[in-house]
Amino acid sequence: MKRIIVILMVGLMTGMLFRSASAQSYTPIFTPDDCQFEIPFFSWLTPEDSGFECGYVTVPERHDNPDGKTIRVPVAILRSDSLNRQPDPLFLAQGGPGGSAFELFSLTAPDSIFAQDRDLVVFNQRGTAFAEPSLQCGEYYDALSDILPLEDEAESTEQEMAIIKQCYARLESEGVDISAYNSIENAHDVDVIRQALGYDKINFYGVSYGTLLGFHLMRQHPESVRTMILDGVVPPDVNFIPLLTAQKDQIFDAMFAACEADATCQAEYPDLETRFFTLIDQLNESPETVKIVDPDTNESMRVALDGNALLDVLFQVFYMPDAFAIFPKVVADVEDGDFGFVTGMWPLLLFDRSFSDGMYFSVICAEDADFDPQAVDLTGVRPEFASTAVDELQSYLDLCEIWPVEELPASVDDPVVSDIPTLLLSGRFDPITPPSNAEVAVKTLANGYHYVDPTGSHGVAFDDECINGIMLAFLNDPMTAPDGGCLQT
Repeated sequence: MKRIIVILMVGLMTGMLFRSASAQSYTPIFTPDDCQFEIPFFSWLTPEDSGFECGYVTVPERHDNPDGKTIRVPVAILRSDSLNRQPDPLFLAQGGPGGSAFELFSLTAPDSIFAQDRDLVVFNQRGTAFAEPSLQCGEYYDALSDILPLEDEAESTEQEMAIIKQCYARLESEGVDISAYNSIENAHDVDVIRQALGYDKINFYGVSYGTLLGFHLMRQHPESVRTMILDGVVPPDVNFIPLLTAQKDQIFDAMFAACEADATCQAEYPDLETRFFTLIDQLNESPETVKIVDPDTNESMRVALDGNALLDVLFQVFYMPDAFAIFPKVVADVEDGDFGFVTGMWPLLLFDRSFSDGMYFSVICAEDADFDPQAVDLTGVRPEFASTAVDELQSYLDLCEIWPVEELPASVDDPVVSDIPTLLLSGRFDPITPPSNAEVAVKTLANGYHYVDPTGSHGVAFDDECINGIMLAFLNDPMTAPDGGCLQT
């Protein structure tokens, strides 16, 4: 059984009335508070121990009504104590939409080279974890242990949709203006955070959906941005949803080609492509029953793993760094009846309670649900992917029927034209935001530089010394293209 929406995919977003922030009649204020998040893998280490100063910034729920209802977005600051401290901080934005920046950056930020001479500002976007309100759908995860074992896919999908509808109704009953949780309001929030923390200009780093947020920030508040670093690029003029099937086909092609081109891989895993799709067909004909464990509750359940489910799990695994290196071994293991890797990873993808499903749905349904599944070009796409494409794409539209939000105007899909210095980063093995996305975006960026990590996946910064060096050189001298020679080695 698979979820109707693969929520770990990068979200773009569409939708709702295009609002500009009106003149502020309030003073942006940062209110200190305890850090609410934990450091991943180091639960005994408090964020304060790592140097974080935490709190909330109050923002209007609708920026065109600054005197109306307000909400709070959580912020964590790492202040530089360097004698060479620069006045412009680096803001760090997570993707999703709906992901938690604290989950992603609280471990890597304190020891990064970017924390030496600049303040780092980690913020969770409106509607995400620890924000007030949060659009997380806890009832969905509470019900998964009952839904996943269902063998009838139509029944499981019906139950999923019913629970998502319950989440929407609950948020609405709590007074949440669900249509206000979109990229335009989100971009205005970033500028309010800047003001509340007392910065004149900021450097902005966004990964995945965070890059789309960055594009909207460039368009809404160009005067506040010194530089942009966009990692795993989602341009506003590229709707990722209709491209999903072709990109899924292309990333598997890249995996097979990488093994074919490597003598050792080819010797150890010959004819990988044929073997893989034979395996997919076999599992679709005779699904395996496997045990998975909810990592938060330790509750175990037995679920059916068919070929389509395996495709979905592996596609999401491709978001991980170096997934291309383990893919051939995973295929061989499954051929031998060893599902250990799959059953270990699948629950981590299914039970991500740090994720805000409601924020994801609101953004996607506002901005990217304007397509016709029947009109998607599937020419040249393998039948293993094409056969399910229309149903998978239709599931997005079905979901937006039960998660109604105001649509953003068509103008949000216009390319961003800007002279703000912008560094665009791509990974060769990125399953969802391929380098071609950045090639589209850089055409209208007068001072844009695009670099492709030849072994990178979805999000290449922070873990790679070469990429980090390129980023640091760009931050220090943004009007000069950084030396990318290290990428050749």
